Amino acid sequence: MGNFLLPSSAMSRKECLEDFNPNLSIYEDYELVCRLSKKYAAGYLDIPTFFYREHEDSLSHKHDERMLKSELDVVEKVWHRDSFFYTHFKKEIDKALALRAYALGRYYLSKKSYAEALVYFKESLHNKKSQKGCYAFLLWSYMNAKLGKA
Repeated sequence: MGNFLLPSSAMSRKECLEDFNPNLSIYEDYELVCRLSKKYAAGYLDIPTFFYREHEDSLSHKHDERMLKSELDVVEKVWHRDSFFYTHFKKEIDKALALRAYALGRYYLSKKSYAEALVYFKESLHNKKSQKGCYAFLLWSYMNAKLGKA
């Protein structure tokens, strides 16, 4: 459902990394892992292999608009648009899209950008209807957008 792989803990064969897209400014590692997982077998060690320090100024700590949109974009491009994977993993992919759209809706709601929040709450519910809390946020965004607030 998310990027659990940190580049500093990953090992791969050189030929796998030829697919790396350095033009992405953020989530390039997540995008690569998603694509590689469709082509290669992988192993996972469920033990700590390094220490990771996150601080207030680190990029991974900030969940800003650009990061949230990039994460949604990766799921859309790599998983949702691949008809084979979407057919076999529709439930999981729809849930991943719904969660990311919901996060963007909450982000815009926190900025009082109600029209934008409304777009993402609708998208979230389109992908996963059984999100009770999302309906309340959708209604709140709709009412404030119609009242002309921000």
